[in-house]
This record gives sequence, C-alpha cells and structure tokens, in this order.
Amino acid sequence: MYTRGYVETMVDSDNIGMCDCIEKMPTVSRADCTQVDVVQDFAISYNNGEFSATKVNDMIVDFNSCQGINPSNGNQQNNDLGSYVYRLNQEEKISNETMMGVFETLVGYENPNDNQNEAACENEYLETFGEDYPDNVANLICPYQSSERLFRTDDNAPLTLEECQTLCYETQHCEYFSLGIRNKGAHKGVCIGCTSQAVLETHHGFNAYEMTSTQTFPTAAPTHESEYFDKVSDGKKCPYNSDKRLFRTPDNAPLTRYECYERCYNTAGCKYFSLGEDTDNDAWIGVCIGCTDDSVLDNDVGFTTYVMEITPPTNPPTVNTLFESVALNKKCPTSNRLFRTSDNNPLTKNQCFEECNNHPTCEYFTFGESESLGDSLKGLCIGCSSSASLSAHMGFNTYEILP
Repeated sequence: MYTRGYVETMVDSDNIGMCDCIEKMPTVSRADCTQVDVVQDFAISYNNGEFSATKVNDMIVDFNSCQGINPSNGNQQNNDLGSYVYRLNQEEKISNETMMGVFETLVGYENPNDNQNEAACENEYLETFGEDYPDNVANLICPYQSSERLFRTDDNAPLTLEECQTLCYETQHCEYFSLGIRNKGAHKGVCIGCTSQAVLETHHGFNAYEMTSTQTFPTAAPTHESEYFDKVSDGKKCPYNSDKRLFRTPDNAPLTRYECYERCYNTAGCKYFSLGEDTDNDAWIGVCIGCTDDSVLDNDVGFTTYVMEITPPTNPPTVNTLFESVALNKKCPTSNRLFRTSDNNPLTKNQCFEECNNHPTCEYFTFGESESLGDSLKGLCIGCSSSASLSAHMGFNTYEILP
C-alpha cells in the first residue's frame, strides 16, 4: 500500500482517497483492480464416523490483477475494475442494476485500461453541466471591492466546484464564479460570484468559471423567447374572483417562469398563466395564477401574462395514460439512476417509457425532447427509482410511471 501509494489521496484533496468504496468515489474514467488468491492446505481425517480437518502449513496469499472481460469486445481484460465487474455480471454474480451503478462512477468502462480517456471525462462533464469545459480558467478571481462581486463564502468553509456552481446558479445576475483550489489554507474552497460585467483579476490559487446556463429570476427585463410559452401582456393577470381563474399560488412562495408554466401545464384547462415579476408588493413576487382560454385579463401593474404554446394533448395516445409529466427541464439524478441510453441513439418517448416500465424498480424516466439540446442528447432516456432531488437540465423532462 505504501509502495504504490494506495493510502494517499488521488488528487490534491483531503476528501478523495486513492482507495475507497466505489459508492463514495467521484466520477473517474477507470480504476485498477486487484483480486486475492488464497491457498490453504488441510488434512482431513475420518474417525468413528466423523470427519475432522486440520490446517497444514501457513496460508499463502497472493495479490494478483483481476481477471475480467472487456465489455466492448468480450475479450479477456485484466487489472481493470470495469472489466471485472462486467465479468461478474456475465457470470450472474451481480445484477444489471449493480453493474450500471458501478458504471455511473467508472464512466470509461468501455475502454479498459485507458488512463488518458479524455473522451469519457468530457462526456460526463457535458452530461452534468450541459456545455463545454471552459478554457483559461486558472489564477483568476472575481474582482475585489467591486460592485460586480455578488457574494463570497467564509474562509475555512470549503465548497466543492459543484456546490460553488449551484450557489452562483441560485444567485440573481451571477454569471461568473471563482473557487479557491489550494489544498491547504483558509482560502481552500472559498467561492466568489460576480456579474457578467465583472473584469476578472489575477489571483494565484483561484480558478474562475463562466456559467453555461443561468436561472430565470422574476424580472422586468424583456422576456426571452421560449418554445413552451409566449408573453401576452405586461401589467395584466388572470381575472380576480372569476370561475375562469383555476389556481393562485401563495404569497411569499415565488415560482420561476418555467415552474409557473409547469403548474399551468399540469392543470386541466389552463391556457394562460400570470406571474408577479415587477410588483411593489414583495409578497407577490413569483405569485403564479392560471386561467382558461376564454378569460378576460385584469389590469394589474407588476404581473406579466403568458400563453401556453406547448399544452397536454387533448386526445393523448393510449400509452400516455400510463405516465404523466412531473417536472420540466429536470432529469433523474445520478445518485439513484438505474440506466441511461447512449448518446446519438434516440428513442421515442413511448420507447423510453417501455425501457422504464420493463425495469423492475424504475418509477420515473427522463426524456431529452427539446430543440435546444445537442443532437447527441435528443431522444436520450434515463430511468430512476425516485423523483427526489431531480437535477436541473434544460431540455430534459421527467415523467412518472402511473400505477
């Protein structure tokens, strides 16, 4: 262990060991695999109708490379954990679900023993973050004592790259974030966010990143075009005290435009939705109201009304009675993902439903169905056992299998 460094950390982080249980490890392209071969001799004797066994000599323990099967071609492949797991599956010693769970971490399993498998790492990054990895990020930081800096986390309270990105995503106007990458010191994991107008400064030990997707916050800015809905009017909302109004969300519980659209989509008869986006009453910011196609909109400064462009089918195919939409622009999380189809291998939504329905523990499926997605992700199908903590990803929608 000391000779080969298995007790050290894998990268410059105290939290990622060289050797650990796979469910605790971060995503990697591959991993070595060692099997233990043991020889122990016994002497067996028979006396008065009873057998007894006695050890002969000391136990011989050899540590050898695992003997596996290459998942891509079926040939023998040694010293590769992905190939060894595939062999155990082929010998019916582990289930498909367990194997795919391992492959969620060993993302380069199709190319055994490739320690430079950049393609698998890039594909995992694209699936997680949706865009290319940014270049020239080293030694840059959001500017100090600038109005363009939006937040800075405390020293000695390190965040991961993903946690820092999430904090920026949840902060209005955040377009860049910087993260302290030194292994030691108070600045390790310090996260700083700033606007698109910020001029990044040179600072050794920090990396700066540009957000590839940002959240739409309630705002008076012009509405960006959406394939799901179009803006009808500023300063109008679904009628008050009318049977045409179908729902109104509570005060002080703001929804985004897409969340409000999703509420209207899942409400029978909803054609318009109004959202509090520029109202002087803070409690009404993000209030979402839905109403029917024949509604006469009321005047109300601060509310914006949208018309649904994509609505549930009025006469859905028979198969659609077997599943329903539960979340737009969200997908099954990696933590409880059961399967994921390959890129550039598009399925129809009904075929994705069948994939999930035929899996013994699949309850939800995610389907890539937006024109905004890259061609490789259109028709992608992901199955999971629970809808808890769905991951945000534009262009992916999640559906629940109905009883």
